[in-house]
Amino acid sequence: SITENIALSNKHKYPSILQDLLGNGYIVRNYGIGARTMLKKGDYPYWNEERYKEVLAWNPDIVIVKMGTNDAKANWVYKDNFENDYIEFVRSFQTLPSHPKVFICYPIPTFKDNFLPVEDQLLVKEMMPMIDNISKATCADIIDLHTPLVGKEVFYEKGICFIVNTIKDKYEESMIKL
Repeated sequence: SITENIALSNKHKYPSILQDLLGNGYIVRNYGIGARTMLKKGDYPYWNEERYKEVLAWNPDIVIVKMGTNDAKANWVYKDNFENDYIEFVRSFQTLPSHPKVFICYPIPTFKDNFLPVEDQLLVKEMMPMIDNISKATCADIIDLHTPLVGKEVFYEKGICFIVNTIKDKYEESMIKL
């Protein structure tokens, strides 16, 4: 998981960097878990995790959902359930007493010879249009973590900084609209 990212120390994970950028007026928490799926029928559904219950109990004001890549692996045989599961997930936050602002993310691109057994064209041609539909159904804003990183394999390792700045920019843009 890019969010959990067990390979990095806490201070180098994007939620920690985002906390630094947003400042003391915000509390950013990391509820990511590696290899989890949005699909309830996936091999490791996030729905079944204690952290999902914890984040709901926290009753956040802002939620950033960055999931999908693990669904695009062998779990994609259940792709007909992806939109409905994702919509239900987003609404599970939107119906909290805090009525948080929810952002959903396009997945970062996959590259040739990447360790992930996912073709980028599957993300572009199948998953991202579904995320567009999910956004329309839930009024969640989309954060595009895919397009700016296409063809930037060399940049990939530094992609955490890009992810943080993209999330921060999208958040600030949405606050101007309110």
